[in-house]
Amino acid sequence: MSHYDNEAEMKELIESLQKAMSEKNLSPEQAAGYIGCTGIAIRRWIKGVHAPSPVYRAAIRVGIKKIKQERLSTRRAGSSRGISRFDRQLRFKQ
Repeated sequence: MSHYDNEAEMKELIESLQKAMSEKNLSPEQAAGYIGCTGIAIRRWIKGVHAPSPVYRAAIRVGIKKIKQERLSTRRAGSSRGISRFDRQLRFKQ
């Protein structure tokens, strides 16, 4: 995969995350509970300051699916039903 393809894929992934957040009216902190990261990290990805690592890219894909499956349009801040950092570490070390 060329560098250009990777950038386009990354942009599409982040745009999908933003769309899912918008549809469910989630803040970066709330969406972070689905992904297993911080709201600051999500903000940096959206602004293009940092790109998510391969582990976080996989977690973002899973998080987007979980966000889309959420029944309620809003969630309480601090609620975490996403992949915890511990679970993610175990899952990707196998």
